[in-house]
Amino acid sequence: MYEVMSARAQLRATERELAAGPAPGETFSENELDGLDEPVRRYFASAIEPGTPLWPSARVTMRGSIRLGRWLRFRATEMLAPRSGFLWRARVAGLVSGFDRYIDGVGEMAWRLAGLVPVMRASGADVSRSAAARAGGEGSGCRRRCWVASAPTGTRSTTPRSWDASRSTTHRSSSTIESTSTER
Repeated sequence: MYEVMSARAQLRATERELAAGPAPGETFSENELDGLDEPVRRYFASAIEPGTPLWPSARVTMRGSIRLGRWLRFRATEMLAPRSGFLWRARVAGLVSGFDRYIDGVGEMAWRLAGLVPVMRASGADVSRSAAARAGGEGSGCRRRCWVASAPTGTRSTTPRSWDASRSTTHRSSSTIESTSTER
């Protein structure tokens, strides 16, 4: 039981670390869109109002179905911080709970039945590479401050991102996180 409580405390600490608020006085300005292709510029100009506080993270809640042999209902919360990583915590069918995370260059996942019986646990280079790709892909869809981590100028980012808006109806972004390339 001590191990379970320790793991829960560790996840709460990870979530707090990822959930940083905006720096005082740091707000969005359309000047930050300089150098972007017109379709990308237009998207961000419509998605983020000037003066909006620039948050470095977003909390996303979700529910739906996930396939684990068969389709099962799930509920999840994800703390997404494109500069730092993510923590996705979920409960599936009311019985299986666990998390996927990527922070400080390390990916990990752990799932338990009824919160007690370990069902799956994974870490290592392959999991870290997969989690880095997930962090990069999900980070490009995050609005407000999260988009800044995707800007090609890299002025506020440790994760440079490039944009391709060669088509008028679509855009594509790509980035590299911990030597793992992503494209969305």
